[in-house]
Amino acid sequence: MEPLISMGVLALIGVAATIAGASEDLESDIGSQSNPNSQVQLAPQMMFPHRIFNKAISGEPPSNALMCSIGAAVATVLISEFTVSPLFALVFGSLIAACIHGTFAVTATIGRCASQSRFKQPIYLDMIRSHTPAIMGYAFITTFCTLVVSYLMTVVLGHPFPLTMLAFIWGITIGAIGSSTGDVHYGAER
Repeated sequence: MEPLISMGVLALIGVAATIAGASEDLESDIGSQSNPNSQVQLAPQMMFPHRIFNKAISGEPPSNALMCSIGAAVATVLISEFTVSPLFALVFGSLIAACIHGTFAVTATIGRCASQSRFKQPIYLDMIRSHTPAIMGYAFITTFCTLVVSYLMTVVLGHPFPLTMLAFIWGITIGAIGSSTGDVHYGAER
């Protein structure tokens, strides 16, 4: 491969990784996922009902790894079995992953609020309707950019790992970076 082409591919990978990291951080700011035992969950027990969209189940690294792995698996099947265009396959895989992430986010926050009902914590459906599309949109951007990085590494740079494995590794990495940068609303639940 020409050195200039490989430098361009690496620059494209860097841009996609930067966008993925930024969108993951924004997605986590909309729906708090930083800590499953955060003050958001404990607030109703202290008689402070809240309107925070708290979707923390496992933290950001496993959640992003799941999202990216699902998207990569769908894209791999579409590319290899149905000979679909790689760009369309990456977009469709990211869309499926974003829908699954949105489902997990809604069930997590509704389940948590329902379990806190004895502490007078209501379920705010307007909050769920307003936050879920934005969470899914940022999840789509994060997954798509991660899949672009993984696809370029696999196909153009000739990395020996398959697309799904690279997406899993990059999903954990982006989730860990997003988790370590913190949540701007963390500790401000009152």
